[in-house]
Amino acid sequence: MGNTVGNSSANFCDFYSSKAHAYVLGLWCADGYHRTSSIGLSNINPQLIEKFLEFLKQAYTDERLRLKVYISDSTPKNYLNFGVKSISILYSKKAKHIAYHLYVNSRGLLREFVRAKQSPIKQFISKEVAWCYMAGRFDGDGT
Repeated sequence: MGNTVGNSSANFCDFYSSKAHAYVLGLWCADGYHRTSSIGLSNINPQLIEKFLEFLKQAYTDERLRLKVYISDSTPKNYLNFGVKSISILYSKKAKHIAYHLYVNSRGLLREFVRAKQSPIKQFISKEVAWCYMAGRFDGDGT
């Protein structure tokens, strides 16, 4: 992978043969975030944010990664920063849990995820990889 911004020919991921990448795709499909040129994951489970962070660190430097942490007066202030350099603390009156929003600005990566989300599940090379994708979908959905 690389630090390419907006390169449509860049191959960022191996969703169909890598168990780890299939799981991350499933997470994103269940609870992912995207805008015009950014892609990320929003969740209250730090372990899921950590999984997505491990994936992003394969392609991007710490300077490219962004983290928003949502807290309220009733949530504990011992949030995790995951070692991300660019962090924003935001207050939400309704928050019952600390919520994390990890993302990176990358049109190329966004295209890879959107393309994979729209592809049929039969493209996975094995049942094990497909099950990792499904595990990510269930974990991200909270069920």
